[in-house]
Amino acid sequence: PVPSLTSVELASDKALTYELAERLLIPTIKTYTKEQFGEVVYPAVIKNRHSIVFKNGSSISGSASFVFSLDELVSVYEKILNQTGEAPLVQEFIQGEEYGVEMICNKGEVIDTLFVHRRIRSLSPRGGAAVVKETAEESLEVESTKAYAQALAKELAWDGPIRVELTVDAQDGRLL
Repeated sequence: PVPSLTSVELASDKALTYELAERLLIPTIKTYTKEQFGEVVYPAVIKNRHSIVFKNGSSISGSASFVFSLDELVSVYEKILNQTGEAPLVQEFIQGEEYGVEMICNKGEVIDTLFVHRRIRSLSPRGGAAVVKETAEESLEVESTKAYAQALAKELAWDGPIRVELTVDAQDGRLL
């Protein structure tokens, strides 16, 4: 099975994915609009809206950056906006355990193994590709992660393999 173009576009746009999650009452990381820059708590994370953007016949990939001041935030924001033509996401920095759910779906229904992993290490300390994972033991976080992932896949009417990732905030235990 292959997901529809509409589903792929929605899932590959981080801003739209967050909006969908919020509509489904799935907790999300606080995201600031440009008008809210005065409210940002530092360090903050800034990342491209899409992992890969095609502009002027070239692909541009980006990774998350940490910013530590309003001046740095505005500078990085403008740089990403100019490079990609898209406003990047500015989010609160969450430190905690990361979980991912992998599953195969048919029109949003899980048809093959639902697998949950816990990220041990990423390629970069800033995040990005996981290089070491382990099977997550059953817990309330794992059960909630599964439920949220299934809700997103169902709403997307997803066909084929899908991975949904969430983080458990080390400060307050929220799953985001």
